[in-house]
Amino acid sequence: MYNVVHDMRTRIGELLHDIHEFLTTKQEDDVSCFTSLYIAYRTWFIDVGLERSAHTLDRVTRLLASDMHLYKVSGLRKDYPRPLLVRRAHVYHLQRLRHNSSPRPRSDLDNQLLLDLAASSTSLYTEIRKNAQTAGESAVKVLLGARGLVIPPLLKAFREAVPANDYPRIKGGIFSLLFGSLSKTLRRDWKHAPAFIRAFIEASTVDKPSIQKLVASTTFQVMEWGRPLSRMAIVDAATIKALAPSELVDDATLEKIEQKRALVQRKRTDTETRMAKFALELVELSNTGHWKLASRAGAMVISLGLRFDTIAPASLIVQLAQGTIDPHPALRGLYSGGLVAVCISHTTVDEY
Repeated sequence: MYNVVHDMRTRIGELLHDIHEFLTTKQEDDVSCFTSLYIAYRTWFIDVGLERSAHTLDRVTRLLASDMHLYKVSGLRKDYPRPLLVRRAHVYHLQRLRHNSSPRPRSDLDNQLLLDLAASSTSLYTEIRKNAQTAGESAVKVLLGARGLVIPPLLKAFREAVPANDYPRIKGGIFSLLFGSLSKTLRRDWKHAPAFIRAFIEASTVDKPSIQKLVASTTFQVMEWGRPLSRMAIVDAATIKALAPSELVDDATLEKIEQKRALVQRKRTDTETRMAKFALELVELSNTGHWKLASRAGAMVISLGLRFDTIAPASLIVQLAQGTIDPHPALRGLYSGGLVAVCISHTTVDEY
């Protein structure tokens, strides 16, 4: 029976993919069909082991609390009837199922359906984009490594849409990458973050009021990506001692711990190196670009280039000093604030 059910689920997934291919090639403007299809996609992804789409646990919990309220009298202790006790046991069982259901490994079919949703998240039609993004958000939460799979195609579509002035796909890329759980992953992975920031800065020059408003509302969110990584963690020694194993740790375990620590440190160093390199690139961009593009690049380079444990790059100091006398008032204010921050934190600025 187990094999029959899973074989049926696989065939349903393949059927959903075939329907998606047919609609994208033959009926790209059929919004109602796409809406029903992506509802089926979402159910196919999340209803494994537990029926999440129906919100069963929330519903039965509210109903049980409502029925048990009649038996809660202040100052009295009244036994619950047996039907309510059975229902409470059912709620406890559903809670165990919910908390024990962890993200599962991806299969080849999962990968294909995730790529289908990523492709439709930058569709030309607004409702199709919204439904695909909703289904994709639900899917990446229940599959291991799903975010790393869907970010590259979304980023590629966004980068190609900006120079082509493809306004719907620009909106789809920004909403998919910034207004969901992918934003946190993209912020941590500086293998893809520079490419997104370049496209995001270029999108600020697009001649479309709705996109201008969207870019302006998310500028501060993207600026936060360049903040320095936290270098200190204050922990309680008693807590660490309680978690430590009581017996002596063997050499193999200590070696694994050191390898993990070295890996984390190497990732942090690599991220900071990429940030510093990208900051120098943005300095050149802010010198040669339009004032609107320069304002976006300048805001990013200030958050990326100021690292107060080391001296800021010379090109950044020169850019901030020259920007304080820029003809444009917005750029003057931006660079003046950055120069003040440098002067407060550094005592060797005059060397430049």
